[in-house]
Formats: sequence, C-alpha cells, structure tokens
Amino acid sequence: MSVSWYEFLIMSGIVSGSAIPSVKENVFNWNYNNEKFRVENHLEILGINFSSDYESITILDPQLEFDQIDQLLRRDYCGGQENGEQNIISNISCVEPPIRGVVVQLNRLGLLTAGSCAGHIQQNRRTLPWISFFTRNDTLVASELFKSLSIPIDYYSLDRLQINVTTNELYRLALKLSEIRSVDDVRKGIFKVRKRTLLELLQIPGETGNENSVREYVIAKLKDHKRECRRLFFSVDRQGNILGSTIPSRGLGRGIGRAGQALRKKMMFAAHLDVVQEFSPSDKVVMKGNIVSRERGILGADDRAGVAIILNLLREVGGVRNCPPFKFVFTVGEEQGQYGAEAIDLDFFEDVSFGISLDRQCCRDIVYKSPSQEYSTREFAERVERVSSRIFTEENKYVPCEGGVSDLRVWSNKDTRPCVNLSVGYCKAHSNEEYLDLSCWDRTHQLAKELISRYNPS
Repeated sequence: MSVSWYEFLIMSGIVSGSAIPSVKENVFNWNYNNEKFRVENHLEILGINFSSDYESITILDPQLEFDQIDQLLRRDYCGGQENGEQNIISNISCVEPPIRGVVVQLNRLGLLTAGSCAGHIQQNRRTLPWISFFTRNDTLVASELFKSLSIPIDYYSLDRLQINVTTNELYRLALKLSEIRSVDDVRKGIFKVRKRTLLELLQIPGETGNENSVREYVIAKLKDHKRECRRLFFSVDRQGNILGSTIPSRGLGRGIGRAGQALRKKMMFAAHLDVVQEFSPSDKVVMKGNIVSRERGILGADDRAGVAIILNLLREVGGVRNCPPFKFVFTVGEEQGQYGAEAIDLDFFEDVSFGISLDRQCCRDIVYKSPSQEYSTREFAERVERVSSRIFTEENKYVPCEGGVSDLRVWSNKDTRPCVNLSVGYCKAHSNEEYLDLSCWDRTHQLAKELISRYNPS
C-alpha cells in the first residue's frame, strides 16, 4: 500500500499538519521560511529528492510503500530525550521513528509529552509503546482521546500511558490524530462527568444531623468505584463519618490492614457531608455559564463541592497503577462545631503524613492558619503553592492565606501533621446568595491530582 507524501510527512513527525497552509499532491506551500528550511533539511538527510522555490517544496520521488517508511526514517534517528516544553518538531530526531508522528500530534493538541518509547523486541517478546506527559491532567485527556479512537490502553499511571498497538498501527495513529483539530471535546467530556457528580449532590438535602441521604449517595458511589478498584476500602464510624483509603490501612475496621503490608505514610483528603441549613430539591439549581446557584435558599456547595472532588478523584485515579496511596474522610457535623471530626479515632491518622481539606471559599486560597491557630507551617503551604505554579498561570495559581474555622481545627488539635484547606470555588456560603464558580472548582481537581502524583510516601 502506497502513502501520499503528505501522509508520510505526518507519520514521520516532520510536520504537524497545522504548519502547511496548502497541499496539492506532492507540492507543499509554506508561509513560514524557518519551517520550510527545516523540512528541506530532513528530506535531504532521508535522501528524498525534491525541488524548492521561495514558497514551496515539490517532492520528485514516487510515493513510498507503507512498509518502506520505518526503514527510511531510521536514517535520521539520533536518540536522546524529548522535551515537550520546547517545540518537539525541532527535536524530532531524538524520538523513535514509529512514535514520532504520534508525539508531534499530541503536542500540537496541547498535550505536552515528557518521554516516549515505540516498543522493542526483548527476549522474543515485544514491549509495548508508551508515552509520558508533563501534567497528570494531560495524561487523563490523552487516555480519553485514545479511548475515543479505539486505541487499547494496556497500562495507565498518573503520567504515563502504555498502548497495545503494533509499529504499523503507531504510524496510522499519527494520521488519525492529525485529523483532530482540538481536544476541547475530550476535556469537555471529562468536565461533564465531574459536573454530573456535583449536580447530583446539590439535589440531596442534608443539614447537620440529617446527613443520612447524602451519606447513602456517597457510599453507593464508593461501591461503584470499588468494583473497578479493588484497592479501595471504606467504612462508616459510630458518628456517621465515612473513612476510606485506596489501599488496606489501619483504622478502617477489623481485619483491614493485616495483609502483611508495611505501614506507609499517605496524604489525606477531607470534605464534610452536611450543609448549614435545609434546602428543598424542588428549588432548582440554576446554571449561567460557569456560575451555579439555586433559585431559592442556599446552594449547598459548602461543602458538596469538596465531596464531589474527592469522589471524582477516586474515579479518575483511585485505580491507576503506581498511584500513591491516599486516605479520604467525609465528615458529619462540620457546620455545628465539627463534632464529626472530633469523633474520629486517632488510629485513623497514624499513617497520614499531611491533610488536604476541600472546604474553602473562593478560587485560589491555601488556608494554613486561622486568626487563633496554625494548621501547618507557611513553608508547607508554599510547597503546595509551588505545585500549583507548575500547572497554572500566575493569575490562577493558589496562594497561602489565613482563613476561618473548619475541620482543620480538629485535625490540628488531634495531631501535629500539617493540614491546609484549598478553595473549591464557592462564594457567599451560608446565604441565599451562595454560588459556585465551576472553572475554579475544576481547577482544584487538577491541583489535587498533581499533589497526589507528586507525593512521596517514604
């Protein structure tokens, strides 16, 4: 089977597809001289005959057969390390030929790659191709993108995808990706699923002391996640708090954590189930753009926004291989003296290294102290800030600040481990004017995932 020269340039990663404004058979017109000169250099190295004038390149050789591509491209493979933070096309010779086109297309779509391998034959068996990414959110988007193209994913970690495809299928995958103009639809799909969890929670009443319905909803979700993630464990304590972990651990009920595993330190996420006052599900939730409010009464995003984030995290990363273990807590009674948090057995915190509460208003706060109490050091809060700086622009990064009283008061009194409270996007809590900014809420998902992936339990 022969391939057109345009298909060859895409499969080889020499061009991304977005830099060629005009293509006619074997004639390519450029508006950018630097790009044109770079392509000419690659064609010369590969021994492909062409003619060139000021604006165009005309390839003079007959079309290639598909099975000639791999052998030809290995002529300019120099090895090395790719860097998605730079223009990957200018460093394409360091990427293994079969996966070059895929890497170039992913970077064109804004999914920045940190490394890749096209797969190799080792001891009569072939290792599968893999691609790693700079951010965990890009890994998730790439995973959903490959699923939409029916590409089988054999392995999924927080920053790496391993795909079960042959060398020839890698070349064809580059062509498929070149037809996609944007991954916005993929991102929108992820956001839509996240938002569905939030909206379902906002329909469930549950003022302090009456958390049964929302607790049943969360337990049902956890059971769904557990079907896909056998490492998920949870229990309900005598006060009605839900305590859980992504691996067997101490403090989760009789027998859990006795499987011979060493006690490993974990991070912990916390949110509270109760809302400050009753609301009626018949009072509709209203959405205007990214702003969510309720027709009458409180919205209840304090703290259903945090509950939704933890449930979404468990669905998205709870079953991912190599995911650092983490604990989670859904408390009752936060709005009336934090009595649910007060009732949690100290054993539950024994293997916790630090806590992240998801119960702060606004969009960019890292609360590490109240006017009367420190929950963590400023240094620890600044570590969280540095992680946010890696994935967000300066105007969107999270910053350390002082905040009000929450379950953090209890965690801090019970133990010396650092805790911070992250903004989850709600504003004007405890009032009929309460609303939630979905864009801020979604960013906290990204920050939480980045914190998980960067956590070292040692």
